Amino acid sequence: MQRLTASYSNEQHLAIIISFGGRGLLVERIIRCLKENHTPILLISSTEDFEIKKMADYHLYLCSTENHYHKLSSFSTRLSLLYILDVLFLCFFSKDYETNLRNKLTYYQKIRRYDY
Repeated sequence: MQRLTASYSNEQHLAIIISFGGRGLLVERIIRCLKENHTPILLISSTEDFEIKKMADYHLYLCSTENHYHKLSSFSTRLSLLYILDVLFLCFFSKDYETNLRNKLTYYQKIRRYDY
C-alpha cells in the first residue's frame, strides 16, 4: 500500500516518512518514487546520519539517545512521535478549520447511521 500510494503522489501532496535510522526494506525505494513524482518529503527520524536523510525536503528529529538494544520498550520514541503527528494533524486541520470540522461531523453522522 505504501508503494502504491507513493506511485500516484504528486507535487500537491506531502509525504511523511517515519524512519528512526533509515532502517526498513522499502523506505529507500519509496523515497525514490516520491522524488521521481516531485512529492515533497517530510522525514521524521533520529539525528543519526544515514543515506535517506539527504533525500528529504524537511526533517523533524526524534531523540537519538534511546538505546534500542538495552531497553524494554520504545517509550520516549513512541510518545515523541505521537506528539509530532498530533501537532502536524492540528496544523493541517486548522488551516481550514470550519470545513474540516463540518466534514468530520458529517462522516461521523454517516457512520452512526449504520450502527446496530
